Amino acid sequence: MVYVDDRYGDDLLGDGKNQAEAPSSLGPIKTINLGLHLVADRGTIVILAGEYNRGDIVIDSKTAPHVKSELTLMAQNLNKNQCVELAVDSMKVDIDNLVLNIVAASNTEYFDLAGKLILGSKKHSVKVNIPESSNLRLKSKESLVLYGKSAFVKAEPEMGKK
Repeated sequence: MVYVDDRYGDDLLGDGKNQAEAPSSLGPIKTINLGLHLVADRGTIVILAGEYNRGDIVIDSKTAPHVKSELTLMAQNLNKNQCVELAVDSMKVDIDNLVLNIVAASNTEYFDLAGKLILGSKKHSVKVNIPESSNLRLKSKESLVLYGKSAFVKAEPEMGKK
């Protein structure tokens, strides 16, 4: 697991470990993009609640060199905050046949994406698995682009209320 904390993480000194589990470690990193670079295939990036707004989030063979088949993004609460706010222009997922799991650590956390979500490309298809107890909310006026055979698995869209 790789831990990311926008408020207390450090991309220069952090080692991506959870200090609570390994007190001698340096602790979490600051950015999701560095987490992508460090995570192993079938690994998990634990993203602590907070606002992440540093450019686009791109999950591809360059930014996530070790990820080949499956990746889990897990939202984890921080104090009373349950929301991982992804305030980016876009989140692009482009690893062929990748299964991306969007999960909540304790079934109360959720992801808010304030940007375009792009799954796959002309050459690649992606599957997103969102268990019933987890949420990925696309903010209003944002778009979802599915290329190839990209799809959501075990996830039902819910329309926002006016």
